Amino acid sequence: MKNPFTLTFGVMPEMFIRREEIISTVMSGFIDGENDSNTYILTGVRGSGKTVMLNYLKNRFEEFDDWIVITVNPEMDILESIASKLYEKGSIKKYFIKPTFNFSFKGFGFTLDGATPVKNIETLLEKMMNIIKEKKKKVLILIDEISSSNNVKVFSHTYKNMVNDGLPIYLLATGLNENVSNLENQKTLTFIYRAKKIVVGSLNLTAIAQAYKQALKLDDLTSMKCASLTEGYASAYQILGSLLYQSKDREINDKLLSEYDSLLEEINYNKLWDDLSKIDKKFLYGFTSQKDNKASAIINNSKIDKNSYSRYRDRLIKRGVIKSDSYGFLSLTLPRLFEFIQRRKIYDSI
Repeated sequence: MKNPFTLTFGVMPEMFIRREEIISTVMSGFIDGENDSNTYILTGVRGSGKTVMLNYLKNRFEEFDDWIVITVNPEMDILESIASKLYEKGSIKKYFIKPTFNFSFKGFGFTLDGATPVKNIETLLEKMMNIIKEKKKKVLILIDEISSSNNVKVFSHTYKNMVNDGLPIYLLATGLNENVSNLENQKTLTFIYRAKKIVVGSLNLTAIAQAYKQALKLDDLTSMKCASLTEGYASAYQILGSLLYQSKDREINDKLLSEYDSLLEEINYNKLWDDLSKIDKKFLYGFTSQKDNKASAIINNSKIDKNSYSRYRDRLIKRGVIKSDSYGFLSLTLPRLFEFIQRRKIYDSI
């Protein structure tokens, strides 16, 4: 039997756990117009399952005849990408092949009905969207890992104008917490500030346990123990499941835990750590346990200035690395992250 778990980023796993609340919110928002929003952004820590969720919703919307789904690369010219992909969509290409007007840019050209000459890509895209509106169809733009780039800034202005003009264009994007926060702080990107944010948080532990029980033939107690080791972290769920599937006895032992730590580090935590500032790292060095770390202890252990504590605490909470469970106490959000921090603390001291 093929391993039902995957370590490949963004790939839809066989043992996919549906997040019904997110699915319902996005689909009802776009299809039924609930929440009066054309834009949803899925945020969360690295490895939380944002891209998988995006791909699942992409597949769902592609099932509807009146929805045209376009995936664009934020590192490229987004407006040109949308226009070219709309034109190449087999189901709607016939709408644009008219003898009235010829348009060409950067290697691709086509004819578009319209008496007024088109001078730029923005005007072209608006004309295409008006034709799509006449045909009673809707366009869903997907952007994975959106960030504050020039391409996103240019796209945002055209997108905002088209939404304001009542054109049937919608946006579903994913982004790391810190990148979305940076976008919100851009004064010119008001559509991001107004967009509905959905945090892709922890998976349900009972659902993880049931998945492990089904795929690995484990008993109830063992399934729950394995699920608790993931702490609901989507990437950890796949990593641990894959390791258990490949093991002979399918038991949690020192060897398997060591492999689990190594893969969490390689796939997620090294990159997460590299993105932190020196002070962020000092703050995390102050944790003395996985849970229930008092503010005073973190300040003393990390040697962080007391007046700066709140600022760095809030930054790490926004990043999804720590959480505040009760007044004065913090805990780490990700499985085996405490062990990783302790190893890094030793490495950085050498």
